[in-house]
Amino acid sequence: MTKAVAAYRNVWRAINIAFKEDVELMTGARMRLRSEFEANRNLIEDKEQLDEKILHANAVATLLRQNLVQGKAKEGSEDKPKYVLRLHEEIELGDNETIFQGKTKRDTPTKLS
Repeated sequence: MTKAVAAYRNVWRAINIAFKEDVELMTGARMRLRSEFEANRNLIEDKEQLDEKILHANAVATLLRQNLVQGKAKEGSEDKPKYVLRLHEEIELGDNETIFQGKTKRDTPTKLS
């Protein structure tokens, strides 16, 4: 049970970080979090499913913290919108070099006549 509470708090904190300046999204995410945990309250007896749900919750928290970036349109840029991104210290910043490593050439499909 304490693992479930820790996972709940982990996701709650991640929501606070990810949606810091967007009260509407933050409120919606908190409501969804609560409803998901309430819906799975009966899993106390099934340890295997409970552990799976706790892992999922912690993965969601990690995703919210490291991969979600908020963008806000700048004022006066209706014709060509420009956005300001809110990056925080937990955002995973990287380069695209790792994407290309380890890929092998695939056989190109042949054209059917």
